[in-house]
Amino acid sequence: MSKFTEEKLEQAIIALLEEQGYPHHKGESISRQPNEVLIKADLHAFLSHQ
Repeated sequence: MSKFTEEKLEQAIIALLEEQGYPHHKGESISRQPNEVLIKADLHAFLSHQ
């Protein structure tokens, strides 16, 4: 029996979210400044479609 690790938990959560239509992107692939909490382009896109 294999050990349940934090990595396995993360992969399970990612898989569940992807099944619900939420895409997964690795952090290093997201374009933002290190001190930015929000991704301005995503926030702008969201607010402009409301």
